[in-house]
Amino acid sequence: MLEAYRAGVNFFIRKMWLEKAAYGQLLIQSLTHTRLPANLRNVACWQASTIVKTARKLAKATKKKVGMPVFRGDAALPQTVVKIEAGKGSFDLIVSISSLQSGRRIVVPTRKTRLLNKWLSMPGAVLGPGCTIKGEKIILFVRIPIHEVQQEGRVLAVDIGINKLMVDSDGKKYGQDAKNIYAKIRRREPGSKGKLRARRERTNLIDREVNRLPWPEIGAIGVEALKNLKFGKSPKRGKSFRKAAAPWTYRHALARIEQLAQTNRVRFVQYCPSYTSQICPMCGKCSAENRKGETFCCIRCGYTADADYVGATNGLARTLQILGGLSSASGFPAPQRVGVEPTHVGVTG
Repeated sequence: MLEAYRAGVNFFIRKMWLEKAAYGQLLIQSLTHTRLPANLRNVACWQASTIVKTARKLAKATKKKVGMPVFRGDAALPQTVVKIEAGKGSFDLIVSISSLQSGRRIVVPTRKTRLLNKWLSMPGAVLGPGCTIKGEKIILFVRIPIHEVQQEGRVLAVDIGINKLMVDSDGKKYGQDAKNIYAKIRRREPGSKGKLRARRERTNLIDREVNRLPWPEIGAIGVEALKNLKFGKSPKRGKSFRKAAAPWTYRHALARIEQLAQTNRVRFVQYCPSYTSQICPMCGKCSAENRKGETFCCIRCGYTADADYVGATNGLARTLQILGGLSSASGFPAPQRVGVEPTHVGVTG
């Protein structure tokens, strides 16, 4: 079924990419020579539309020519083709999925994992509609109601780097062996089991270190609004930088921080990262000469510290500015000036 589904998605991608066909019933009905029933054709067309939009958005952002995407991934199936029920005995969960034969379903008896039970134990949590088929695995989703963020707790900012995974505004360092894992990924042969293991080690490192953040103590966390760091060429993004940044997955770290912030009812704030590692938190002097690699040394007042810690300190100031502008009755500290000039910032939360 997954093979037929992928073929259907690639058919719709070709139609949308080459013939500029629009998502709709006419396009769905054009897929005639297929084993997919009507409900799975609708899902395949929707997923193809999402892939094409993402590829075109990437081409526009990078200003590069992008070839037609080819779908070899997972089947994201909505509740129209998936039914999840409680089971009996050791198989306490039954997942039934529409098959290639009309009127017949693929029935999968399974067990709830410890992680799934943890999510379902949260107040108001229910199994989300639909699932994802990934090879021989089925991925289920848990829908959790959005609770209001805490009004108490201190504010923390995090600077995400390449050599160290993170440094927070308290000066604590996380994932100091990240650089070694990135180097291991680069050394492994593409498509090899060793490369797969190294990538899995990177994922485990990110998840483990983000869990170490002091979630019970904080009411808001500020992170850099990082994007498109691996695209474009400039004196700062030479061959050595692009080579080092290739296995760097800052998006995974940001996504994991946002996920745990929602789980712990912590306000998630994104601030503009411009010049955060070049501004002195003591005298406010902004200069590229202040930073030399991993070391910060102010050319005006001589203040010296770890460059990532300086970035987190300046990020804390920008986070406090954003929180002060969100609500005067937010319960968080008023914005404080820590040698950082006002800047345009964005916020999500």
